[in-house]
Amino acid sequence: MKKPELLAPAGDFEGLDAALAAGCDGVYLGLQAFGARASAKNFDIEQLQKAREICSFFNVKMYATVNTLIKQNEINELLNVLDTVAKVGLDAVIVQDIGVAQIIKNKYPNLALHASTQLAIHSSYGAHFLKNFGFKRVVLARECSLETIKAVVETGIETEVFAHGALCVSMSGQCLLSSFAGGRSGNRGRCAQPCRQGLIYDNKKGMWLSTRDIMLYDNLPSLIEAGVTSLKIEGRLKRPAYVSQVVNQYRKGIDSAVEGRFKPLNSKEKQDIAQLFNRGDFSSAYVANSEDYGIINPFRSNHGGIHIGEVLKTGKKLIEIKITKDVADGDGLQIRTGVNQEKDIDIIYSGKNAEKGSTITAYIRPGTKVKAGMQVFRLTSESQMQNLKSLKRSDVLVSVRAVLLQNKISKIFVKDDFVEFVAEGDVCQSPKTQVLSEDKIKENLFKIADMPIQIDNIDIVSDGVFMPISALNQLRRTAYEGYIAKRIEYFKNDIIVNKYDVKQPNFIYKQREQTYFISNDIEAGRYAQSKGTIFVYEPLDIRQNYINKYLGNLNEQSYVILPTQLNDKNANILMKAIKKANIKNIMLNNIGQLGLDLSNYNIAFGPHIPLLNNIALNAAEQYNPQVISVFSELNFNEFKNIQNKNIPFAIKVYGRERLMILNHCPARTALGLYAGKENCSMCHEGKKESLLNKTLTDRIGEAYSLRAIYNDDYCIVEMYNSKATSLHKNINDFKGMGKIIHCTFETTQQQIDILNAFYTGDFSILSSMETTTGHFDKGVM
Repeated sequence: MKKPELLAPAGDFEGLDAALAAGCDGVYLGLQAFGARASAKNFDIEQLQKAREICSFFNVKMYATVNTLIKQNEINELLNVLDTVAKVGLDAVIVQDIGVAQIIKNKYPNLALHASTQLAIHSSYGAHFLKNFGFKRVVLARECSLETIKAVVETGIETEVFAHGALCVSMSGQCLLSSFAGGRSGNRGRCAQPCRQGLIYDNKKGMWLSTRDIMLYDNLPSLIEAGVTSLKIEGRLKRPAYVSQVVNQYRKGIDSAVEGRFKPLNSKEKQDIAQLFNRGDFSSAYVANSEDYGIINPFRSNHGGIHIGEVLKTGKKLIEIKITKDVADGDGLQIRTGVNQEKDIDIIYSGKNAEKGSTITAYIRPGTKVKAGMQVFRLTSESQMQNLKSLKRSDVLVSVRAVLLQNKISKIFVKDDFVEFVAEGDVCQSPKTQVLSEDKIKENLFKIADMPIQIDNIDIVSDGVFMPISALNQLRRTAYEGYIAKRIEYFKNDIIVNKYDVKQPNFIYKQREQTYFISNDIEAGRYAQSKGTIFVYEPLDIRQNYINKYLGNLNEQSYVILPTQLNDKNANILMKAIKKANIKNIMLNNIGQLGLDLSNYNIAFGPHIPLLNNIALNAAEQYNPQVISVFSELNFNEFKNIQNKNIPFAIKVYGRERLMILNHCPARTALGLYAGKENCSMCHEGKKESLLNKTLTDRIGEAYSLRAIYNDDYCIVEMYNSKATSLHKNINDFKGMGKIIHCTFETTQQQIDILNAFYTGDFSILSSMETTTGHFDKGVM
């Protein structure tokens, strides 16, 4: 088996040092702008240069995240950032925006493109699109099964898989919850993680969107056998100690799997990882077909720690704890109140180290309410922290050869498996009184101070010379410093930079005042068509035994909008049904769907393909779309900053925004179900505990509606905003543009009434509804 790359996070220099010490093969890091972790410390230009030199010396790949969506007015700043990346000589850039990818292809042709998980690629056809576009690697969506991973590997594109760390509950790049809940867009690196907050589902309180962290350690042999190129550890916002522990453990696992001696994690190894961070045990996620309650922990969204005991007695300032695990001075403990995680009590144990089975005394703040019987967990282990600090990166092994011959120029050769450097010094003299002995020369050459090298052997060629120690010192320093500089340069990526000008556009677009009606309701769709509107049928059931019947009700003028998440199996079922129904028009809803065979179809770009800048639009033009939907995170002024005179635009003037795509079912999670999703029939049978007519309600009373898309694997759940976005008051701003009306939860009659409102200009029905203008006015951060 080929050994995959172990890719580690580097949120700052401490994280970088931890990753290198733990044995990573590559690191990914963010810059001061355009990264999906804006709250991480990240790297400025000087720090990036220093980090590049360190990684180059240790032959560790270094990838920069430029994986946010870029607005038109940010293009010049983006070019400055990319110029810095090229100057430093990074190995690849991880991107989400196809406009950014287009710039890199044109201006930096040998800078490798890695497709961020934010592109939501989850199929082999999506991988084909990326490969044809010019991407070298895809970072797969976390929702991929092992079967899908294998299919992607077979396309020939490098395949990167998240192996450990946080799991986004929504398909990455398709989450608008933070955006619509508070104006902080995950697509812009500013996610506020509202998914980790408490919600109410079916009158039950819990964190129904808070996922357990992924741990795929025990699945390493299967992933390696599948041919995965890179195994990624999530955690640019985590502490260096976390990076050290997790990366070091996965280093051992990968090496042992390749060498045929792999063993699953034992209890101590799993506890050591969990001690650094866990959210109530781990999940093997979708790679190992985890489901529902196996994905979600509704009771804890922050670090759960390790259970270590129970409160025996309480006092005003002191409590006694019976411990079930060893406890050390400085350990961070937490007393669980049983109310909620915000009410838990954090303390630091200060006292003698104690063995399990004993009783310890701990101080609490006066007035803290602690009761006997409360459970105690350890959040941080002082001894573990100290052990991890002792983990040091391995220095580079070198061979040194000194050639010191009378009346010849002195030379020192420093060599490793990749480079050799030769330093030349003064001419060696014939000895008059004192000969420079070989022992003295070796002693001198072993003086490496804090240089990151380890001398394997020293070979001395000398015929007995005299050389001042100061001259030998200088020659040694020149040799070692020159070797380090040459090795850094050897592994540095020399980036070609072409001339590339970006012209600022004017507000020009191809005019086409066409209305598009997206709905699953065929009766309402027929009414829309009778008024000259293009009906875009939205299938909610693509099971093989059902989809042909639904599509058979459509006429040739209809479009079918593809579900955003559509794996290879279900794409094959749906595309066959579309062909059988003689439908010629398809609206795409994921950029990867351009990898499908669309040669006989008219295509349109749907609302969930984000194109925020003119360069992205120009990249999209080559696929000849009939219309491009305006992405919902652009405000009107930002939209006016982009143009494409060859493609008409359509803006959604009515409809609820889809905020999330969920691969777990809140109904099944609330029932505590771990398995059986493939054969679930609760919704089809209309059971009261099913997802039908249910919502997730947040702490301020916003009720997010849920609906399922059925397929032959299991259902995908979509979560929608509590209010519909309606731009009827701004309708005159969109003259010459297409309009999209998207109905989801409305009855047939309500849909017809909404259509008539836009046909007649009488918006009284919309004025009577509680609606929002979304991001039309303010946009997002």
